[in-house]
Amino acid sequence: PLNTNGNAQALAAADLLIDEQLSLIVSSPLKRALQTSTAVSERLGVPISIDPQLMERSFGSLEGRPLKEIAPDAHSGFHVASSTMLPPDSEPWEQVCTRVLYTVDNWLCAHPAKKLLFVSHYGVLSALSQKLCGTPAPVKNATPLRFVPSGGGWEMIEVSRC
Repeated sequence: PLNTNGNAQALAAADLLIDEQLSLIVSSPLKRALQTSTAVSERLGVPISIDPQLMERSFGSLEGRPLKEIAPDAHSGFHVASSTMLPPDSEPWEQVCTRVLYTVDNWLCAHPAKKLLFVSHYGVLSALSQKLCGTPAPVKNATPLRFVPSGGGWEMIEVSRC
């Protein structure tokens, strides 16, 4: 579950989204994402839909093991989340990328006039970044991101109160 810091981050993210006029939150069903979605939903009065396709990548036999144990030289979870060198029973990175883009695209096509917020996980957002921007990008916890058209492609930017 979210700890005190995670709850504070979720509420801070909600505060950044106050002026966004969101219509719907689409959330992974995994506990921390759902708790984050609930905090944002309660603060903004926006309904939540749950989509299991927004769940984090399956790491197969590495599931649940500490990062330091599976990748002692990794600087962060980013290196593991987007790795193409995981055991054969893990979800292949390209499959994650395709799953995430397909899921987001389906929601956006089903609700073209609505502003949606997707709440998910590190690897999911990295996969979306790879598909839209050409490279996976490290992201910060509970940081609202916006993907915007840019020069014939896409750019990922943090939502801020500027």
